[in-house]
Amino acid sequence: MDGTLDVWDYFYKQNEPALSLQVDGDGLARVKMQEAGRWVAAGSVDGSVYMLELCDGLSQMQQNEKQGVSHMLDRESKREKNLEARAKELRARELRAKGQAKEEGAEAAVPWEERRKEVEAEFWRLTGLTGPEGVTGEGIEPSEKSSETAEQ
Repeated sequence: MDGTLDVWDYFYKQNEPALSLQVDGDGLARVKMQEAGRWVAAGSVDGSVYMLELCDGLSQMQQNEKQGVSHMLDRESKREKNLEARAKELRARELRAKGQAKEEGAEAAVPWEERRKEVEAEFWRLTGLTGPEGVTGEGIEPSEKSSETAEQ
């Protein structure tokens, strides 16, 4: 709240205000436009009221402006619906992927444990060493191995 009044003209500029006025050093508390759109009253937080007159280009509708803005709003509405549909589709894909991962994870959990034991046994066999206290790696969890190996 810096006391700046921004006037927008979406027909010509959608990304920035058409007019930006520093009305008061404090913030603005209220803004009210006249029915015809020519006068604007701005009230600041300290109680001051400012009356501003807008130029014809900002207060009167230009030729084809209503139709142009209507088309722009329709286009943006369709764009928003497309983005929502795309987001919904991505969420559904993610949920399906999670479901498949859970199914595969449940099936693969047992074989992985067996595979880990096989790899450990193969490691001890290939190195020609025996694990801690003569164990060939069969049935030893990785955390147990690291602590037992560190003690030797």
